[in-house]
Amino acid sequence: MKFVFDIKDELLIWVRDIGRTNGFVIVIRTSDYGGGRKRQRIYLACERSGKYRSRKKLKDDSKDLLKQTGTKKCKCPFDLNVYKLKTNDKWILNIVCGLHNHLATEHLQGHSYTGRLSANEKSLLVDMSKSLVRPKEIHITLKQRDALNMSTMKTVYNVRHRYRVLQEAGRSQMQQLLGELVKHKYIERHRCEEGSMTVTDLFWAYLVSLDLLRTFPRALIMDCTYKTNRYQIPLLEIVGVTLTHMTFSVAISYLQIEVESAHARLKRQLGSSQTTFEISFEKIHCLLELQHIQVKASFEKKSERANLVGVDVAACGCVLRHTHGLSCAHEIADYMRQGHSIPLSNIHVHWTRLTICVHNLKVEKLELSCIVELEMILKRFNESAIATQLGMLKKLREIANPASTFVIKPVVKPNPHRGHKKIDTSCRRNLCAFELVDDGHDSQSTLAYSQSKKKRALKVFDKKQKVKTKTYRKRTSLPSAYAGDFLPMLIPFIKLMKDVDGEENCGFRAIAGLLGLGENDWVQVRRDLLLELNNYRDEYVIR
Repeated sequence: MKFVFDIKDELLIWVRDIGRTNGFVIVIRTSDYGGGRKRQRIYLACERSGKYRSRKKLKDDSKDLLKQTGTKKCKCPFDLNVYKLKTNDKWILNIVCGLHNHLATEHLQGHSYTGRLSANEKSLLVDMSKSLVRPKEIHITLKQRDALNMSTMKTVYNVRHRYRVLQEAGRSQMQQLLGELVKHKYIERHRCEEGSMTVTDLFWAYLVSLDLLRTFPRALIMDCTYKTNRYQIPLLEIVGVTLTHMTFSVAISYLQIEVESAHARLKRQLGSSQTTFEISFEKIHCLLELQHIQVKASFEKKSERANLVGVDVAACGCVLRHTHGLSCAHEIADYMRQGHSIPLSNIHVHWTRLTICVHNLKVEKLELSCIVELEMILKRFNESAIATQLGMLKKLREIANPASTFVIKPVVKPNPHRGHKKIDTSCRRNLCAFELVDDGHDSQSTLAYSQSKKKRALKVFDKKQKVKTKTYRKRTSLPSAYAGDFLPMLIPFIKLMKDVDGEENCGFRAIAGLLGLGENDWVQVRRDLLLELNNYRDEYVIR
């Protein structure tokens, strides 16, 4: 039986698809490109054709035994012959033997050969990985595009890893990161540990973000995010605000400092806490580009609105004037009654910009020269010792080509908290302030009261029989331990001190604990505070 095909690739795809549908894997056994009077030929066979051939030979008179190995080869007779016609470019498929001497494979998922991805599938996988699509979703997309796709999650991970290795091209992680920063025209600074080349601080900023900063320099928010990398270095993010209430990242920095709170959007973008600097940069770069698109889109959609509430100042309240620097309701009503437009002098400069002020050095025609600095460097180089000259050469080489840097990544810090923490599961509420502190007593009396209570509890425990009980680790609060942190003049007026967990809601936790609600009831305290501000907004407006 013979079949005719116009293209060789079409023939191979058809044969392999038919084989996978029936549970067999067809491979190219040998091929002959021809030449002269010979025609091009391709010999196809089953993957289980032939017999196993050992790649290692034992030495003569050796007592070593061959390692026990398994093989899929079973001398399957299935054979196909493909050749190209000389008269035209058509390909002929000739079935020499269409029988197999083994059972068909029921499941081909994860097969070493059928699980391979085509060039188009690999290109799609790489593009989706650049768009920060998760491997699971990439795998689902490949399955939806091709019902005969037999790849597994391991295949996706292997292709991603192979692409990353090709991108690095033998460079270290820091060389790859600095090279990408230069490629995307970032402003980058870094510092190393004294006496070594280990990076301790890393900073980068996008040029478009700096243009936005020059346009809207009035409000900046700085906050740190923890657990974003395997080096346990806090990630500092500087955020600006536009007139359309859109936020944009000004700069990103890894600093060995501790600042409280976190940015939820950046945390969601970074995801895992075991990423490297290089992977963090890829995710942050995508986040910055999306932010800039959203900010520009908000400029186009923003339009002015005016609400007519009359010219009564008392009814207006002038909240918008005091908080945002814009004309309030009664001012707009007065302008409309007079038929005048709102003067720009009556609007804060923050609200008069709907474009990004691009900092263009070519327009300013700045003439900069580094001849004097180079002469100073050359003079110092000639006067320095060999060790200093080598250090200067390293720095100059790094400035000229950041991808050739010799700095190394920080050491991965292990997780100090292993296993699950034991917590206090007691349902008893904490005592209120008025239950612990009486009039005329200070923190020392509270401490003595708690100690006497513990002694009474120990006496009762000694009288009981020996019973196995669970032991939990509980944070002990010593009110007198923090007295030295306050001014001496304030200590006589302090009735109670409470230590709470140090995180972004520590203020609400402290209030909840002092009110007797319990430290974990800080959510209720926050809700009550917001309700108070909403109900009596006029009382809290800054005049």
